[in-house]
Amino acid sequence: NILSKLFVFSIVRNPWSRLVSAYKQAQTWCDPDISEKKKEKLLRIERNRPHPEKRLTFEAICNYIDKNPNFEDFVNLVINIEPNEVEIANQHWRKQCEILRIGHFKYDYLGRFEEWDYAWEVIRYNTKLKFEKKTPKYNNHSKYDYKKFYKNKKIIDAVGDYYSEDIKELKYEW
Repeated sequence: NILSKLFVFSIVRNPWSRLVSAYKQAQTWCDPDISEKKKEKLLRIERNRPHPEKRLTFEAICNYIDKNPNFEDFVNLVINIEPNEVEIANQHWRKQCEILRIGHFKYDYLGRFEEWDYAWEVIRYNTKLKFEKKTPKYNNHSKYDYKKFYKNKKIIDAVGDYYSEDIKELKYEW
């Protein structure tokens, strides 16, 4: 088996933080001032994902966000609306255990996004590849505290319940 000879890894992220990041990304996608070039690029990416007919379209997400722009409404879209309308959640907020097939696939290492520099060093060491010392950061998440988006315990618990398997299997806590 070829996989037994490879160092199999992935990077996981705190589900509460990840959902805020997805919300901020969706706001960017749906910005009415987005350039046509960027919008076309996003649509091309969407069309190239597996089973686009089983997902909420970029347009449907933006229509919802335009009418319901706050974070709590976005959480409602992810937790209550999308699961009832489509078979496959958007990759930006799909449960990590589903994406990574945790429990069905063996990983040598699951690094944490929150400990990026350390995870990168573990990956470099175990793969023996000569990566650059530091990886480029495209999004700066230090500009905001994800916990400030969660205005009450109800929304914290709703996201916790939705991502309960990720929280348990990946050992995250609020």
